[in-house]
Amino acid sequence: MTGTVASVTSTSLTVTTSTGTTVTVDFSATTSVVGSNGPSTTSNITTGERVAVFGTTTDGVVDATVICLDPPSGPPSGSGSASASASSGPPPAGGSAPAGGYGSGSESSSATH
Repeated sequence: MTGTVASVTSTSLTVTTSTGTTVTVDFSATTSVVGSNGPSTTSNITTGERVAVFGTTTDGVVDATVICLDPPSGPPSGSGSASASASSGPPPAGGSAPAGGYGSGSESSSATH
């Protein structure tokens, strides 16, 4: 479930979804929180922030196992399968390599040995 944090306490938060539904999300010390820069804590959750919540729902309350802070917006892409990184092979015909190249070793050509 994704939405915007309407309120937050030390043990729960209220999230408003894109359809306007308000959902209570309970969390605990075992809830994992992930921010855009890696692991985070529930104390970093702020009102107005977008979140994605994963957990089990009982009687309309989500018991969160994972909370992602500031998730990408828009619908998820793909079928859940991992896809190869753009830098894992040669560029497509007519394309160009990403900044830093594809690890061809060219970055060491200007180094003095």
